[in-house]
Amino acid sequence: MTPQVRQIIEKYINNKITNIYKLFFWDYKDNKFITDGEINCYLKRLNKNL
Repeated sequence: MTPQVRQIIEKYINNKITNIYKLFFWDYKDNKFITDGEINCYLKRLNKNL
């Protein structure tokens, strides 16, 4: 894990709002689960851009 990714995750953990299911990946805008496929797509795009 790169220092930049670690920093993003630590920032998210420190600022996260607890949801009713206490899940780490939660879409607060639409109030729904974020699937593993959505996470993988996001990480692939992030990796491609970096």
